[in-house]
Amino acid sequence: MGAVLVVCFHGKEQLNGVFGIELGKILFQAGSVGVPIFFAISGFIIVYTTKKLSQNTFSSIKTFFLKRVFRILPMYWLFTILWMIVFLSIPNYLKGNNGIRLLKSLFFIPDSSRPVLFLGWTLNYEIFFYILFAISLFFNKLRYYALGFFFIIILFLRQFHFEYDYLKMVTNPVMNYFAFGVFLALVIDKIKLSKLQLQFFTSISIILFLGYYFQILHPPNTYIKLLIEFSFISVFILWDFQPKTTELPPKLIFLGDMSFSIYLFHPFILLGFRQIFPSLLQFPDYVRILIFIIEILLILSISYLIYFYIERKIIEKLNSYF
Repeated sequence: MGAVLVVCFHGKEQLNGVFGIELGKILFQAGSVGVPIFFAISGFIIVYTTKKLSQNTFSSIKTFFLKRVFRILPMYWLFTILWMIVFLSIPNYLKGNNGIRLLKSLFFIPDSSRPVLFLGWTLNYEIFFYILFAISLFFNKLRYYALGFFFIIILFLRQFHFEYDYLKMVTNPVMNYFAFGVFLALVIDKIKLSKLQLQFFTSISIILFLGYYFQILHPPNTYIKLLIEFSFISVFILWDFQPKTTELPPKLIFLGDMSFSIYLFHPFILLGFRQIFPSLLQFPDYVRILIFIIEILLILSISYLIYFYIERKIIEKLNSYF
């Protein structure tokens, strides 16, 4: 659902002003929270799925890193090229500063300008976390101490102001979400809550998150905001580790599986509609709402096809080499 929140966040402007209210701002101003949710879950999954590894060799670490990178790289390159074909001028990106920007975009190197496909800024953080984790694997059983040490260094560096783009990214507080995911993965098996306790924690977390999401609560600082988001993310992971009495609907699980395709593809529909209908924001209120719904349905439908016929095929093909 994090990817869908990001979609609605990017399309929220279309709903502002309908019926005389800032509907898009009310419903989706905090929709960007889908990105930190993705980061935290990424940190959790990578650590939890590798906890049983006791001995690491250069070969196994290289395989781990390449599998994670190739899970992202082909689709990202494909959509970056498509973005230039559809909305930009390819020749302009084959020379000069734009050429350098394109190379940085394709190889996840932060730049003062956002990547050519602007969503790529989040993948720069993802790849950096993969690098950190891959390095920590060289420490074998001490890898989590090494990873913790890396995060402490990042926390220390955050006290300084850097002009270099890569260090700006490294010291960005968004790295806290990866650290949280790592921590939760390490302690999840030790957390023992009764169903009643978990229900109480869930209720409090959801109330706080909804208050923050709909801007009823205004966290006094970044760390309170992070705590609210962390508790909300933790709830769903904790429930997933409870004895199952009911299973999640398969369609909801599949929505999560195709979230990367949704994330990469949705700007094509949103910007495409703006170019097809340049006066879209002047349309009658009910038409704007109807078009917004059509956009969401198109994004989900086409993303399903992209995932099923492209992304999944690429993953299966690459996995056969490892």
